Amino acid sequence: MKINLISKGVLLSLMVLFIYSCQNRKQQTKSNLFVPINGIATIASEDPVVIRFTKQPELFQGLTAEEKNLTIELSPKTEGKVFLVEKKEMVFQPTKALQTGQYYRVTVHLDKLFNNPDKKEVQFSIKVMPLETNLIFDDLLPDESITEFKKLTGRILTSDPADLSVLKKAVSANLGFNPIKINIEPGNNVQAFTFTIDKIRQGKTTKKLKISIDERLFGGNKTKQFYYNIPANGTFSFLNYELKKEPEPHLIITFSDNLSTQQNLNGLIYFEDGTGVKLDINNNIVKVYPKKQLQGSHALIISGNIKNSNNKTIDKQNKLHIIFKQADPEARFLGNGTILPGTDKWLIPFEAINLSAVDVVIFKIYSSNIKQFLQNNELGERDWNLDRVGEYIHHEKIVLQSGLNEP
Repeated sequence: MKINLISKGVLLSLMVLFIYSCQNRKQQTKSNLFVPINGIATIASEDPVVIRFTKQPELFQGLTAEEKNLTIELSPKTEGKVFLVEKKEMVFQPTKALQTGQYYRVTVHLDKLFNNPDKKEVQFSIKVMPLETNLIFDDLLPDESITEFKKLTGRILTSDPADLSVLKKAVSANLGFNPIKINIEPGNNVQAFTFTIDKIRQGKTTKKLKISIDERLFGGNKTKQFYYNIPANGTFSFLNYELKKEPEPHLIITFSDNLSTQQNLNGLIYFEDGTGVKLDINNNIVKVYPKKQLQGSHALIISGNIKNSNNKTIDKQNKLHIIFKQADPEARFLGNGTILPGTDKWLIPFEAINLSAVDVVIFKIYSSNIKQFLQNNELGERDWNLDRVGEYIHHEKIVLQSGLNEP
C-alpha cells in the first residue's frame, strides 16, 4: 500500500505525540520515604503540588531558599517555590498558574532532602483539570416601555481564571435562528462574569434562546450550549427559581411579567407542609424566606390564582420540589481591606464553613516594587502576574478547632 509524503508526515507527528504522551504519563517510581499517589493526581491550575513523606526530610531546614526550590522539579519546566507545610508534607507552589489540560511530570530529589535515601529521586505525574464553564440564567425582566421586549441577565462561571476578551469571543447567542447581541462584563472575581441580552422580542409562540460557549478558545476541549425559553407575548407564566444560601436561605422566583401590586400573595405562594414564609416582591421577582431552617426536600406551591400587572391570571399552578442542603465548605475574608507595610503584627479575620483546615499562602510585594505594581493594578485587586513584583514567602496549613467552623 502506498502512503504519500503528507500522510507519512501526519503519521510521524501522531507517533511522536503518542510517545511523548505515554512517557509523560508513565508510572511513578517508588521509595520507602515517599507516600505513593494512586494513579495520576488531578489538580486545579492554581493548586500547589503536594508531596507527602513517611518521615520528616531532615536536610530541608539547612538548605538555602534557592536550594529548597530545586528539590522539586516539574516538566514541562515550571518556576515555583517549595515549602514544608507540615513535618512530613511539602508543597511546590507554582509562580504562575499551570496550563489547563496539561500533564506534568514531577521529580522529587530525595538525595537533597534525606540522608542516605533508598532512591535519589522519585517521579510521578499530575494533570491540570481542563477549564470548564457553567452558565446560570438569572432574571428575564420586562421592558417597562415596550411590552413585547424582555431583558435576560445571568452569570458565566469558569473553573479557572479566564481572560475577558477571550471569553467574549467564545460566547455567542441566538434567538431561534437569528444571532442576538450578548454583553459580558467582569463579575465579583476572576472566575465569574455577568451577561445581559437586551431587546429580546417576544413572538406569538414560545421562542428558544441558545447561548454557546466555545471552551476550546481558552484551554477547554468542547463547546457547551445552554437554552432558555422566551414565553410568547401575552403569556403570563412562572419561569424559574434559584435557591440562595446567603445572607440567609431563600428562594428567588421569577415570573414572565410584573406582578399585580393590588394582590396579596400570602397564601398564594406557600410550602405544602405548612412552613411559614416571608415574601419580598419586586416587579416580576418574588423572594421567599422560610421562617425556620429547612433540610431535605420540601414542596413549594405557586397558586394558579396569581395575577400580573394587567390583571391576567397565571397559566397554571406550579409545584416545586426544593432540596435544602447544608452549606458548602467555604473560606472567605471578613470585610474588605489591604495589608500595607508596617512593623506590627497583623490580624486577618476570616470565616470558615464546614472546613477542618485551611491552607494559608502569603505573597510579598517588595516595597521597592509598589510603584510598579500600582501602575497596572489597584490596591486589593487580585493579579495573575504578581511574580514580576514579589515572591511567595509562606505556605502553611492551619487546623481549625472543632465547633468554630459551623455556619
